[in-house]
Amino acid sequence: MKVISFLGTADYKRTTFVWNEMEKETRLFPVAVAHFIRPDELLICATPTVQSHSNLDELKRALEEMGTRYRIVPIPEGHSEADLWQIFGALTDAVGEGEQVVFDVTHSFRSLPFLAFLAVAYLQVAKKVKVERVLYGAWEARETIANRSPVFDLTPFVRLLNWLTATDQFIQTGDARRLAALLNTGGKNAARASEKLSQVSLAAFLCQPFTLMDEALTLDKTLRSAETELAQTAPPFGVLREQIIHTFAQFGADKSDPRAMLVTQFRLIEWYVKNNQLIQAMTLAREWVISAVTWRLQLPIDLNLDARKQIEDAINGIVRIGREDATGEFRVTDLNEHGRRINEWQERDELKELWTHLSPIRNALDHAEHQKDAMKLKKIVNKAQNKVMPRLCALAEKWGLIDTKG
Repeated sequence: MKVISFLGTADYKRTTFVWNEMEKETRLFPVAVAHFIRPDELLICATPTVQSHSNLDELKRALEEMGTRYRIVPIPEGHSEADLWQIFGALTDAVGEGEQVVFDVTHSFRSLPFLAFLAVAYLQVAKKVKVERVLYGAWEARETIANRSPVFDLTPFVRLLNWLTATDQFIQTGDARRLAALLNTGGKNAARASEKLSQVSLAAFLCQPFTLMDEALTLDKTLRSAETELAQTAPPFGVLREQIIHTFAQFGADKSDPRAMLVTQFRLIEWYVKNNQLIQAMTLAREWVISAVTWRLQLPIDLNLDARKQIEDAINGIVRIGREDATGEFRVTDLNEHGRRINEWQERDELKELWTHLSPIRNALDHAEHQKDAMKLKKIVNKAQNKVMPRLCALAEKWGLIDTKG
């Protein structure tokens, strides 16, 4: 395990640092850290000024007397933005992949504590470093008579960064793996909450709207039941829960209510587009159109393949009217019974234009570029955002399938 400490040129005062029922009298907190942690190596971040100061000489002697292995990590004075980036690089370069690290920010100065926290966040993600502790020897909070100074463990605030990034990842992408892992602290209610988020995540990620509707209906209740249990082990959860609920509870719906189901699915399509998940958005949009047309025809929404094929053929027929194919010109009389009804709608041409743009985009995405002259990425994005979505929104609004929730 490594300890990363800082040192300045201040006239640090002698005190007894107290942490986890251990004590160490010293004026230089890295000495106390070395006593408490017993690291394999202690890294001392020192500017050129510090490297020639008596504080560093004193620290070296104390560490050598304790038998603590140490190394000086040179950092610039921090007088410019370039210096700050160099310091950040020095902090992150000092730690290897997967190492265990304790950060001591006691004698850091100016913006260094902030940089240290950013380095912690970076190392956890980029190098899979396990940050065991972030410690601060609080001389200013000492008992003045006994001259005993507490050591504050700032690690929970590092975990807050983990909670924030995991929650943001879930809200932006639907991927709850990191958030579920943070939730799963061992209690029964926390385990249920973790499992619930995993199910919601998987349903959203794999574009399974009906499963998502079921899971999202009970999301709020499940998360609330875990709140008391998590108040001690995961304090940030209570703050972030509302944000999670605001995003995902809107996808809960009673599947026996066709309109509610269509409104919810449309809301999900919009969420997919907003979060750049175009494969899911266009895949669901195509199925939504078939279901919405079925509902507009006042027919029960039937997931049977043959029933959906009849509606799909009807929409395709509207698109084909007037076109020549191997059997000649496709005419209104060639439409099936559903197609003939759709052909009388005022919004027939809007549906036709939507389907004309939507089908090739959906096919291009689902075939994963395994087609000759496959549609280019820029064209896919442009057509999805500027051709499909405006027309989809217009039809949804015309049919009364746009709603707000919460």
